Amino acid sequence: MNKLSIKIIDNDAELHDLQNAWGHLDEQCKDTSIFSSYTYVSTAWKYSKNESDKLFILLLSDREKVVGIAPLRITEKRYLGINARVIRYIAEFEGDKPELLALDEKAVWERIADFLSYEFEQWDVITLMEQTDPSNIFRDCFRKPGYIYEEMIDSRSYSVSLNESWDNFYSSLSRNVKKNWRRRYNKLNKEHTDINIEYVNDSNAIDSALDRFIQLEHSGWKKDAHIGVGKDETHRQFYLELLKGLSSKQNVSLAFLKVGDTDIAGDIIYSYKGKLYDRQTAYNPHYAEYSPGIILLSEIIKHYMERKYDEMDLQGLEPGNPKKLHSMEWSTSAVETKRQTIYRKYSRVFPFVGLKQIKHALT
Repeated sequence: MNKLSIKIIDNDAELHDLQNAWGHLDEQCKDTSIFSSYTYVSTAWKYSKNESDKLFILLLSDREKVVGIAPLRITEKRYLGINARVIRYIAEFEGDKPELLALDEKAVWERIADFLSYEFEQWDVITLMEQTDPSNIFRDCFRKPGYIYEEMIDSRSYSVSLNESWDNFYSSLSRNVKKNWRRRYNKLNKEHTDINIEYVNDSNAIDSALDRFIQLEHSGWKKDAHIGVGKDETHRQFYLELLKGLSSKQNVSLAFLKVGDTDIAGDIIYSYKGKLYDRQTAYNPHYAEYSPGIILLSEIIKHYMERKYDEMDLQGLEPGNPKKLHSMEWSTSAVETKRQTIYRKYSRVFPFVGLKQIKHALT
């Protein structure tokens, strides 16, 4: 491969014009997630950017062929009172385990590292959230004089294999999980005979389905905690535009567990390249004794095991997240994610880097 050329996409018009090339590269990259898709990144950028953010998408080409896209932004963060320029993924906003698109990930990261070392130096820190790279390509590309690498545990991400029957999956669950699920499932069906599940994926019905989901959120603890899809109008508009964009390509479904016409639990599920993403969950606290969110999750797993999907990603969860225990109990595998950070020694963060080096030397 020749030395890859790099073009910086730094304005909304160029980002819009990149849509077709982005989609073509995405189709060639087998294992990339929905959070690296054009629909997700462009919508996240629209609703997450602030006055200090700069679009910093790197378009890598081999002659005329696009071989890599790094969907990044440059934002500001204070280190010891100094404003530093920090490179981050755009898809951190409401996303999970963001990544770049690349036909050859090692070659693309090596070229980006070279570019940021010698051709573009208007940055101080790179921070990549929730990374799962077992080969440490990013770390190794910046293992050179002038940089300090740092990593820390970010979250633990759980998933469910869908390449088996429901019976086999259910039998693999712990005795306690099965006992609790059976008790609540039977209690719900005994006390309410009109239980049903509705899946909404029609783009014309997304508006009303999203409003129903937010009503579930606001019926419980999420409203007072100011988290979730309906935490504020910006988040609501982000999800509305995103879900409409995804529904036009059949990449999203909103599932509702209902008693008659009453929604008692809801779930927002993305689908992409044979993989599902369990993105948001809400339930009506008046039905909490039945654990409606868990019952809905079990029905969703059962539903999609009968279709051509490989895995359901339950997403990365930090310690203390109330969904963490349930995700752990129902998962078939887990992966630890890392927050990877690169500091340029001779930059605005020089005093901060020097202090870190002194602390490291003393420990």
